[in-house]
Amino acid sequence: MKRYALTFLLLFAAPAASAGEAEGPRTRLGSGHDDDVFQAPRDVTVANHDNIQRWTVATTPELVETQPSTRVLYRFSGGGSPLLRALGGSRIALYVDGVRLNTAITVQRDDGLLATIDALSLSRLAITRGPSAVVHGSDAMGGVIAMSSAAPTFDARRAWDAAGGALLRFRSHDKGLVGHVFGEGHLRGIGARASLTLRRFDTLVAGRGLAEQPFSDYFDGAGNASAVYKVGERSHLRFDYHLVRRHDMPLADASTTRDFTVVDLRARDLIALRFERHSESKALRDVAVIVSLQSQREARARFRLDLDRVDRERDDVVSVGARALGRSKLPYNDLSYGVDVYHDRVSSEAEFELIAGLQTTQLARGRYVDGSSYTRFGAFVHDRFSIGKLALELGGRVAGWNVDIGADPATPLDAIKSTSAAVLGSARARYLVGDGFNIIAGIAQGIHAPNIADYTARGCGRNSFDVPNADLKPERSVTVEAGLKLDLFGVLRGALFYYFTHLDDAIVLRDTNTTQLCPDQGGVDRDVPVLTRDNVQSANIHGLEGRLALDLGKSWRVFGWVAWARGQTSLELPGNFSEPLSRTPPLGGLVAVRYSGQGWFAQADMRWAIRQDRLSTGDRADPTICPAGASGANASSICGTAGYAVVNLRGGFAPSKWLRVTLALQNLTDEPYYVHGSTVPGPGISAITGLEVLVK
Repeated sequence: MKRYALTFLLLFAAPAASAGEAEGPRTRLGSGHDDDVFQAPRDVTVANHDNIQRWTVATTPELVETQPSTRVLYRFSGGGSPLLRALGGSRIALYVDGVRLNTAITVQRDDGLLATIDALSLSRLAITRGPSAVVHGSDAMGGVIAMSSAAPTFDARRAWDAAGGALLRFRSHDKGLVGHVFGEGHLRGIGARASLTLRRFDTLVAGRGLAEQPFSDYFDGAGNASAVYKVGERSHLRFDYHLVRRHDMPLADASTTRDFTVVDLRARDLIALRFERHSESKALRDVAVIVSLQSQREARARFRLDLDRVDRERDDVVSVGARALGRSKLPYNDLSYGVDVYHDRVSSEAEFELIAGLQTTQLARGRYVDGSSYTRFGAFVHDRFSIGKLALELGGRVAGWNVDIGADPATPLDAIKSTSAAVLGSARARYLVGDGFNIIAGIAQGIHAPNIADYTARGCGRNSFDVPNADLKPERSVTVEAGLKLDLFGVLRGALFYYFTHLDDAIVLRDTNTTQLCPDQGGVDRDVPVLTRDNVQSANIHGLEGRLALDLGKSWRVFGWVAWARGQTSLELPGNFSEPLSRTPPLGGLVAVRYSGQGWFAQADMRWAIRQDRLSTGDRADPTICPAGASGANASSICGTAGYAVVNLRGGFAPSKWLRVTLALQNLTDEPYYVHGSTVPGPGISAITGLEVLVK
C-alpha cells in the first residue's frame, strides 16, 4: 500500500515544458540546414516536444507513430521497426544530431535501432518519405528519420541562466513507470545541458481475449549531455554524448516457457562534435562539419531448458564517421553540397554452456565473421532554382562502399575484399498555383548496398538455418511521385501524395532446398530448411498518403490522415511466381478532434486499419499472422491480420507555466488488435498519467 501511495504522490507532485504545435513550420532537411516544410517538394512532417506531451509517448518508436502515414512493427515491447511507404529496417536511414545510426549489421527488419534514442531528450524529429539517397546515400530508399536532441538555450538578455525540469509518467497497461530529469544553463557564450531517463515496463496487458503477454517486460536507462560554445556571433561548436542501456528484453516471437530468447544487453554510446557557421556571404552561406565515434553492442541468450543449455551471442560495432556540408546562395541558385564517410568494424562471437555442468564451449564464429569492416563514402550536390512560379530541384551523388571480410572459419567461403560505387540522381519540381497551394512531382533513385549482415549472417533461427552468400549485389529503386500541399489562410493545411516505387535486385532469404540439423525445443535436433540471402526479387509498390487539418475558430481543430499501399514481388527462381510484398500495411489512418483552452486541451482520436489478407510466403509462416494448423480451405479465412478501430481520449492541464498534468485513456473498447507485421499486440484498455515540472 505504501508503494502505491508513494507512486500517487510522485505522479501529482513534480513541471511542464514547451507547448509548441505538433507540426512546426521549419525543420532540418537532409542538407543540414533549415528549410520551409510547406515549400519543400517532398513529403515531410515534423514532431516536437509537444507531441511527446499530447500523445503521452515514452519511447521514440511511439513518437514516430504519432506522425502521419507511419507504422511501427513490434517484435518485442522494447523496440519497434518503422515502415515508410511499405519499406523498413535497413531501407530507412536513421540520423541523430546529423550522425548516421545505420551500421554494417543493420538488418532488413531492425527492431532495436530506433528505440536506442531517448524520445524525452529530443527537441525535434523529422520524417522525409521517399528516396533521399542523393543526400544520405545507401539505405534511404524508403525515407529518412532525422532526430535532433535538445541543446542548451541562450538568453541574450542575461549573462547567465539556468533551468531544469522533471517528468514522471505511469502506464496501467504494463505498469510502466517513466522518469526523466534535465538541467541546463549558460554562462555568456558557453552552454551545457544534461538529461537522464529511466524506464521500467512490466508484463503487457492487451485487449480482451488476448490478456497478459508473456516476455514483454524490460528495463532501460538513457543519458544525454551536450555543450555549446559560441565561437563568434555566427559560429558555434557543439559537443554531444548519447548513452543508452537496455537490459533483459525477451523476444516475444522467439520465446516459449521452455525455449526463450532474451536480449541481455543492448547498449549504444555516441560522441559527436559539430561545428556550424552562418555568414552573410553568398558564396558560402552555411557550413557544418560533424565528426563522430559510436559503439553499438548487443548480447543475446537463448535458454533451451529441455536441452539443459544456454546459447549466447554478442555483436559489437564501432563506427567512426565524418560529414562536411555546405550551402551557397547564388544569384539564381540555392546550392547544397557535401561529403561523408563512415567506417564500421564488427566484432562477433558465440558460445554455449550446459546449465547443469557449468561447461562453456566457444564456437568457431558468431552471427557474423569477427573482425569484418565496412566503409561507406560519398559526395553529393543538390541545386534549387526558380523560374517564375516553378521551383526545380536537381541532385546527384557518387556513392561508394568497401567491404573487408576475412575467411569464414565455419564455412568454405573465402575472404571478401571489394570496393564498389554507384551514381544516383533525383529531380523534383514544385509549382505554386496560388498562395498556399503547391503542386509537386519528382523522380528519385535509391540504393541499399549489401552490408556485413547481408554477406555473413549465419546460424540457427526459429524455423530455418541461414548461410552466407558472397555474391550479393546492391538493391536499387526508382520512385516517381506526385502530390499537392495546402496551407490556406492559416486555417486549412494538408497534403496528398501518390507514389510508385520499382525495387530491383531485392535481397531476400531464398530456400536452398537443403536442410540442416538445429536444436529444437523438445531436446532433440531436427531438420530445418537452409536459407541464403540472394538477389532474386523485384517489387512494385504504389500507394496514396493524405493528411488534413482544419482549424475551427481559435480553439477547435479537426485533423487526420489516411494511407494505403499495395506491394507485389516477382521471385526470379525456377518456376517464377509473384506474390504480395511481405508485411505491406493495409489501408489505415487516424481521425481526431481537439479543443484547446487557456492552459488546457482535450482530444478524442481513433486509429484504424482494415483487414490485411494479402500475404506473402513469409507472412504465412508467421504464427501471429497465420496460426499454426491453418491450411487448406480454411486458411484464407483464418490467416491475415484483423482490422481494428482503437478509440482514445487525451487531455492536459497547465495550471501554471511551470506545471503540466496529462491524462490519456487508451483503447476505450478494449479492442484486441495487432498492427500488421507485429508479433506484439497493442495495449488493452488503460490509463496513462503524467506530470511535468519546469523550473527556471
